[in-house]
Amino acid sequence: MSKLLTAKLWGTTRSDEALSPILDNDGIAAPGGILRPGDIYINKESPIDTRTKNKDPREMPDGAYQSTAQTFKGHGDETVDRVVHYSNQNKNMCIKFRTRCTDRPEVGDQFSCRHGQKGICGTIVQQENMPFSENGICPDLIINPHGFPRPMRILVPSMHGYN
Repeated sequence: MSKLLTAKLWGTTRSDEALSPILDNDGIAAPGGILRPGDIYINKESPIDTRTKNKDPREMPDGAYQSTAQTFKGHGDETVDRVVHYSNQNKNMCIKFRTRCTDRPEVGDQFSCRHGQKGICGTIVQQENMPFSENGICPDLIINPHGFPRPMRILVPSMHGYN
């Protein structure tokens, strides 16, 4: 049975500098932290001998464990959006992470909402080239009104960043 290394036990296996700065005191990445390739997001140890029935982890000596920290293997920076802890029927702890990454839109990128409505970025214009009102207010988005054959509400969730 694996065990998580809390903040008190970090110095026992590796140097504190090698640990990811996004780890919380419980040894798990905190929501809102930025994961980079190679960062540790779960700091845990597993028993070296897995063939025998494991006893209570608190009864096993520290030398019976080896580091099995989970590292992020993504391509770029991602933000930890949600962390869920739960136990299954066998009382094994499970941890799920939801990450998100934000990219700048480019010409040709396709956008969609939850309802399956899709759109494509046709052009990106600098703010000084956008139209403006007498008060100097520039629009965030210019859209062709013929792009909506009937009242569809893709624009509202898109403007608020919902997906």
